[in-house]
Amino acid sequence: MNSLGLMIVAKSMFVFYRVSIRWMTALLGTITLVMFSGEFSRTPWTSSNVKGRPDQHEPYKIQHVFQNLSFQNPVELVAMPGSDWMWMVELRGGIYAFPTKHPNPVKHEVIHLKSIAPKISDAYGLAFHPGFEVNRQVFLCYVIGGGAPDGTRVSRFKISEAEPPRILPETEEILLTFKGGGHNAGCLRFGPDGYLYIATGDASGPNPPDILNTGQDISDLLSSILRIDVDHLDPGLAYAIPGDNPFLDTPNARPEIWAFGFRNPFKMSFDPNRGDLWVGDVGWELWELVFRVEKGGNYGWAIMEGNHPVQPDLTKGPGEFRPPIVDHPHSEAASITGGYVYHGERLSDLKGAYVYGDYETGKIWGLRAEGDRVTWHRELVDTSLKIVSFGVDHAGELWIVDYAGGLYQLTPNSSESQVTQFPKTLSATGLFEDVAEHEMAAGVYPYEVEMQPWENGAIAKRWIGLPGLSKVEVKDRLSVFH
Repeated sequence: MNSLGLMIVAKSMFVFYRVSIRWMTALLGTITLVMFSGEFSRTPWTSSNVKGRPDQHEPYKIQHVFQNLSFQNPVELVAMPGSDWMWMVELRGGIYAFPTKHPNPVKHEVIHLKSIAPKISDAYGLAFHPGFEVNRQVFLCYVIGGGAPDGTRVSRFKISEAEPPRILPETEEILLTFKGGGHNAGCLRFGPDGYLYIATGDASGPNPPDILNTGQDISDLLSSILRIDVDHLDPGLAYAIPGDNPFLDTPNARPEIWAFGFRNPFKMSFDPNRGDLWVGDVGWELWELVFRVEKGGNYGWAIMEGNHPVQPDLTKGPGEFRPPIVDHPHSEAASITGGYVYHGERLSDLKGAYVYGDYETGKIWGLRAEGDRVTWHRELVDTSLKIVSFGVDHAGELWIVDYAGGLYQLTPNSSESQVTQFPKTLSATGLFEDVAEHEMAAGVYPYEVEMQPWENGAIAKRWIGLPGLSKVEVKDRLSVFH
């Protein structure tokens, strides 16, 4: 076997070698291992020579910031206008603020939504009014448990003048509701036009897809980006409908809809320089989607999953389908997390790039586009984080929120030596005691898969090696390797 062939094999072995629990869980969970269970006396693998990466080093790495801060299942991070406070929303309704200019900030509870909604199941979105420094208004999106028709709420609150800031629970004003249960999306953003944009999902579970048949239905508020005017009132509403909303005069359509055909547009953001609306839409079984959303757009769900058909016989909504600007197969992403167009100073190479990530794989990418044409697209870093959200501070700097509770930032990666350290032959890996005889080193163990893949008559043998006595587990399933 030549050195290139050995490199390919070595790269394959490297996949099984990596200590990253996230990667091992994803790979092993896909094929369902039948291996060691119960008590097992294991020899440590001490001969590993696998260092660095087999491919080109990543241009960025992540840095854990404010390590004294931790949150319980955080989902949203937003900068409070006119201050150095950042606000964090936790999934179960806790909302906290912390000062970014303090070297070791302390978080302060702004509100716990259980105090006003004891049956709250999820909190998702937060947006400050563009005139916040005058009117002290903040908007929240949260879900009352169950799938009630009005289970998801978008509410307006007032914030105290005192420091640290507090949400005044008695000031809640419910603006609108939509169905709870399943994909709620719930992201809130004010656009450069001063209107509030609200992301809604298809309010159902993954299977069967779009069980409510709402993706192409514009007679309800689901599977859409909504746009409302929170500073004026229309008769019978707690808000007004902007006069240029695209379906204002369409029979049987909800006039709040700005665009539709989304599965679960979990995170969205506006480019403050160009005004573009970027949406990360969590896909179904095969694809994760990034859209640049325009007025009146039909983004396909559930007839399409991006560029790919799902239920082609469904009744189509108005307009031609608009494709994603980028789609990721589930081999590299499994739950997309929309990000922001970067306009900070720390990362000059990312100026003007849309930066986004994936919850399941922990990868972060950057892209630039002219209209719908991608001019640059690159993986920036592969992390072990559960990337549930991004945030941007008043300086335009990007923050990464890990669902495990930590805060991170990107920083340039100058380490190029990792590429050359990776072994280029199987004999150099430390996986084998004898390569020619296929005799594995002590601590490298064989395993079998429960459902064998099609191999066209080939016979495959599999081994796994983890440094020392480190281990891999699959949550909610058989413990794999101890």
